[in-house]
Amino acid sequence: MRAESNDHLTHLPAHAPRGVWGAVMLAVDDHGAIDWEATEEAIARLCASGVDGIYSNGTACEFHCQTEPEFDRLCALVAAIAGRARLPFQIGISQSNPRVARERLMRVSALHPAAVQFTLPDWWPPSDGEVMRFVGGLCETAPDMPLVLYNPPHAKRHLTFEGIARLRAAVPSLVGAKLPGGDAGWYADMRRELPGFSIFVPGHTLATGFARGATAAIPTSPASTPRAR
Repeated sequence: MRAESNDHLTHLPAHAPRGVWGAVMLAVDDHGAIDWEATEEAIARLCASGVDGIYSNGTACEFHCQTEPEFDRLCALVAAIAGRARLPFQIGISQSNPRVARERLMRVSALHPAAVQFTLPDWWPPSDGEVMRFVGGLCETAPDMPLVLYNPPHAKRHLTFEGIARLRAAVPSLVGAKLPGGDAGWYADMRRELPGFSIFVPGHTLATGFARGATAAIPTSPASTPRAR
């Protein structure tokens, strides 16, 4: 496949995430509890695999099932292991309760991740105003923290490129988004509406996505996680 023009990347901020980011998989034992030893081993293996960075607390890390003490312990573990490997890391703060998401952001800021990913609150489909207030609130909580929107296919509210562009204009710390990807027309719209913006695509679309202008990808591989569920 012929690579398409990547001129839209010329003005990508220096701190915007790029490349392949490995997803931390949560290891769970036969009783449904987190296997911390196996999870630590998985993170170390991921850091040694040659990826550009690692990302924790996405859907593969079952963020929706973690207690707050488990969340804090996992984030500290990721920060420590990635720090020893001198590898950038992102932390997902997603939570259906927007207040909890902000509290998570406040706590993980002390770990100095390269960026923080978040989903929109999804107990109900948020309105444009509610989306703006929520993301603006994240920026107010940690003004210097780069933010990456995660808007997966199963989200109750799917933002258009135009909607993301408006959000980006209002929230200066929003530097990227993880999106499902699409056909050639989808990427053309992406390049037109979001120049200089970091776009993550799923790992299984990495080759096509990079050729058409995506800047980053997050592949998940259960095989990389020892004794993972």
